[in-house]
Amino acid sequence: MVSCTPRRSSQGPPTGEVSVYDGRTFLGSLRRCGEAHEARDASGRVLGVFPDAKAAAAAVSDSYNANADFAGSLDDCYRAVRARIAAGGKGWEPK
Repeated sequence: MVSCTPRRSSQGPPTGEVSVYDGRTFLGSLRRCGEAHEARDASGRVLGVFPDAKAAAAAVSDSYNANADFAGSLDDCYRAVRARIAAGGKGWEPK
C-alpha cells in the first residue's frame, strides 16, 4: 500500500512536497504546481506532471523497481570492497 506524508523542513513548517512510501521504502515525491502535480522518483528525476495527486502518486509507485534497487545495493557493496582492496586494505572474508 502506498502512503503519502507531507515533508517538513528542519524548522517544522511544510515544504510543499509530499513523500511517497511503500511501507518503509521511499519511492519519490509529489509537488503541487498550480493545478497540476509534479512527480519525482527517489533519485529526483521528474517523472511527469499530472492533473491530480492520485495519478502522480501512481506514477511514482510504478517507477520503483525493487529488483534493481537490491541489485544496486549489491553493486555498491562490491564497489566499496574493490576500492578498499585497491587502497591496500583487506578484502571480504566470509564468516
